[in-house]
Amino acid sequence: MTRTARPPTRSIAKVRPVTGAAAERARLAEADTGTRPWRAWRVLVREGVLVVEDAGRRVSLEVAVRVDGRPTPVVAEEATPTGSHLRALAGPMTIEVARRAPRDCLIRAVTHDTGTTKRDLDVVVTLRAGAAAPGEPAPRPRVPWETTGPIPDSTFVRLDLPGALPLWLVSAQPLQADPAPQGGEPSADASLRLVHHVEAGATAGTEIRLRLAASGAPQAPVGPDADATLATRARESSAFLREAYPAGMRGASTARRLAAEVLAHAAPSRLAAALDAVALATIDPSRARAVLLDSLAAWAHDAEAPTDGPGTAPLEAWATLRVHDLTRRCAGRADPTFLEEACSRLLTATAWWVDRVDPDGRNALHGGLPALDGPRVLPRGVVDHGPGLAHADGAAWLAVHTVSMLGLASTIASLDRSYEDMAVTFLDTIVSMIDALDTVGGGLGMWDPDRGAYLDVARATDGTFRRIPLRSLMSLVPLLGVTVVPGETLERLPLLAERVDGLLAERPELSGSIIRGRSGRRDRGDVLVSLVSRSRLGWALEHVLDPEGFLSPFGIRTLSRAHLEHPVHLDLGGAAADVRYRPAGARDHDGAALWQGQVSVTLTCLIADALRAHGAMRGSPLALQHPTGSGRTLLADEVADELTGRVLRALTRLARPEGSSLVGVDALDAEAGGPARPRGAPGRSSLPLAFLALRRHPS
Repeated sequence: MTRTARPPTRSIAKVRPVTGAAAERARLAEADTGTRPWRAWRVLVREGVLVVEDAGRRVSLEVAVRVDGRPTPVVAEEATPTGSHLRALAGPMTIEVARRAPRDCLIRAVTHDTGTTKRDLDVVVTLRAGAAAPGEPAPRPRVPWETTGPIPDSTFVRLDLPGALPLWLVSAQPLQADPAPQGGEPSADASLRLVHHVEAGATAGTEIRLRLAASGAPQAPVGPDADATLATRARESSAFLREAYPAGMRGASTARRLAAEVLAHAAPSRLAAALDAVALATIDPSRARAVLLDSLAAWAHDAEAPTDGPGTAPLEAWATLRVHDLTRRCAGRADPTFLEEACSRLLTATAWWVDRVDPDGRNALHGGLPALDGPRVLPRGVVDHGPGLAHADGAAWLAVHTVSMLGLASTIASLDRSYEDMAVTFLDTIVSMIDALDTVGGGLGMWDPDRGAYLDVARATDGTFRRIPLRSLMSLVPLLGVTVVPGETLERLPLLAERVDGLLAERPELSGSIIRGRSGRRDRGDVLVSLVSRSRLGWALEHVLDPEGFLSPFGIRTLSRAHLEHPVHLDLGGAAADVRYRPAGARDHDGAALWQGQVSVTLTCLIADALRAHGAMRGSPLALQHPTGSGRTLLADEVADELTGRVLRALTRLARPEGSSLVGVDALDAEAGGPARPRGAPGRSSLPLAFLALRRHPS
């Protein structure tokens, strides 16, 4: 009997839509694989204005808020990596952005005063279009009404783009042309500037709704599905951020605020972009790598300039290592392409640093004092007085950079052994830098054995060298130079392992700076390389962790509190200055910040990271009394967590009330915890995000 084959049974189960945090992760995957261009448009806040723009910045929609005729900055409160949702505050208004599709964006602005609005409000909408190529005319928005009158309800603005679908701007409320600012010069691009006015006394909850979409024909502007889209994206955004920073994590709510500002606000400088990349590593790995590579490209470009160069504190190598480490822990695998491209650009800037010389023609490897345009403790008049004056800050920062380059080179070499010679070279360079820090300034050296601290060394105008008796941030920079080469990496790199053993045999005094762990059940055979020996480190950290020294309730001070009662008078050859501890810092004659006591968010996090590296050495634990004099002993990584916790508590307090921006808060008053300089100043408080991620993804 022949058995008839049954047709395959079809599943009638419905496919459940992806919701919650998984929806944003799916959009990230679509963006990274090119399935859907979620990164084709960006949603961000630039100079206090909400901006939706294409990646090439050919077209942008700007939304600004005026209260009683005065501009009110937009501050991001919640944002996603793909820009699928953003919630921001601007005075008495809440602005929400939700993207239905990669090129379909809803914007809703709602007044939230209690009862009625107390002030006149203007929502200014500007649609800008730039030329497709230099010399070509910019496309101009086409409007079917007189621009001097109001736009009828649900009327469309059309913008035809060469080689692309037309762009439609839709408003559900009447808009009218906004006059150009008095005295303003005409814009070089084509733009349409519109405004919606809300009179004082209007009922709270007044809404302005816009839609920006690229399509062949206008769609329903903000129909019944708009509220559903906005609500769905808001839920997905909250779920994604709560998954990254769960409620049980200390500082989670502040971390979500910081994440929103890092995602939505462009970095004010190259260095801030590198720090942002570290903060983004566990939220949006692809963007973190792209941001860092762009920063490195700018650095390499500066290094090739004939006169200027990358003269700010070189933290890009450290940032590259941290971005790799965090993304590897999350993804479970390394990205050799990113590492090699980053290393190539870093080598260009490294060569610039090594070639830089002081007035005597010596570079940092030979005890020279190359200049650094970095954070300043002394007034410019003292630093720049006379052609022969120089400081040790450039040598110290180059030494820190070299240690990070060893960690990077050994990491790449574990994947590609052709880089092993580079790792050996950087190890030898670190030994030269350790010697240079002890001989910089004509053999004087930065280490002061009487004070148990590293001090800045200056060359006065008469040619003599002297240590500046200030416990300043320069006392802390050498402590940042530490990296750990894992034992499993050394097993793949016999030349590097042989060189480590050879150095320890040839120069036993390096055993405090190059610590070789034993291979065994409890020790992986790691190697810790540090600019500062363990004996000096313990001595220096006594003052760092002293409440009457560098330790503030809100982080690490940039000038010891001991200089409150004991100011230092400096005279390096004609220009004199009295330096005293100031908890909120000071300002030079040119308005630049002087780091004379305020807490640095970045410096605190870097010191915490260095302590974590010391704590990662199994078999060689670093125990510290914290705070100094308390009798309480903690391991190095526990001290690191406590330091970043102090910063997070201060930032949590500053994040209240809602609408307070943390974008420009990178310095805190060491005694009161408030911002030590005006909000919005160039700076970044993004690094605590990275260290919260390190706690969630331990090695």
